[in-house]
Amino acid sequence: MSPESQVTSSTATQTSTERVLTRRQADLLPVYEVVGRWLQREPAFQHEPEHHLEELALMTASAEWLTRWQPISMHRALLAGATPD
Repeated sequence: MSPESQVTSSTATQTSTERVLTRRQADLLPVYEVVGRWLQREPAFQHEPEHHLEELALMTASAEWLTRWQPISMHRALLAGATPD
């Protein structure tokens, strides 16, 4: 079985206890679950690589989702009178 098919099959049945180790796995989750998982994480003082991979995958998916709204927010701020200073 190829690694890509393993990712697809594992994310389709992913539960909240399974680790998200790749960006692809994080992208398949609902955004509120991604943020919730990231908020429940312990500080990154652990030395296992999976801990850091999971944190990176969750943060990347969250950041991508949040930046989608940036142009709308900037447009609204400019309409309200904000200046680019």
